[in-house]
Amino acid sequence: MHGQRPGTRLALALALLAAAGAPAAAQRGGQARQLPAVAADEHAYVAAMEALENYRTCNVRRGRAGELQALAAELAAIESLARAKGLGPVLQRVQEEHLRMLAVTSRMWVACAGGPEGALAAARQALAAFRTWAERTPAHRLTRAELDAETTREVAAREDAFAAAMTERDATAIAGILAPGAEVVRDGGRAYAIDRMLPGEARMNLIRYRTTERRVAVGDGTATVTGIAEIIRSTAGPMVTERFRYRASWRRLDGTWRLAGLLMDSEGQ
Repeated sequence: MHGQRPGTRLALALALLAAAGAPAAAQRGGQARQLPAVAADEHAYVAAMEALENYRTCNVRRGRAGELQALAAELAAIESLARAKGLGPVLQRVQEEHLRMLAVTSRMWVACAGGPEGALAAARQALAAFRTWAERTPAHRLTRAELDAETTREVAAREDAFAAAMTERDATAIAGILAPGAEVVRDGGRAYAIDRMLPGEARMNLIRYRTTERRVAVGDGTATVTGIAEIIRSTAGPMVTERFRYRASWRRLDGTWRLAGLLMDSEGQ
């Protein structure tokens, strides 16, 4: 990098984007001012995420919520494209480099830098650069270790999505995560369908479901997760937290990780 850290170069590029201020075609002194270019390299990934988050801070509501959703969908689509080409480890490395850079920088954040129009233009430009990199970069054949790391990341993300769906009481999202016939056994009792967990917890005033610890063991098209989960409920008095040791069985079906089984034992049982 010619003596300059990737994170430093990225921070400078994002600072220029934020300083752009007005739309890309804003006029100053009779001349159109263009946004600084975002390099179509691997660091465009972080540039795209930060530009999208900047636009999100503009409180884009009436008439703009659709634009924000479209940008988020485009980011997810490009990520999927990159991972399908075996570039997931590159995305992970770039994220980790960026986090290390943020840990030692005094960089200040400004909400909605550039204003709504400038932030939107910057997000579109960064996403375009990220897509160009993803499309042009040759596919990479993952090693066994890289495959296992990708599986661990994917399964952990699905577990987080399940926990979020439970917290939000989103039965549709839960159904999209479960494998056919998925069952749960709690404290050695009788097995029952996992999709019955939500109505039961809702009746007990579920506030939050979260995983606090986990380990992922990867198999051939399967993954087993062991860890600790918490269910927080509201009562007439203080909130109550119930901790479980759990074992979750995941299966890859039609390219998607599905929760097939769940054992939950209350701590102290």
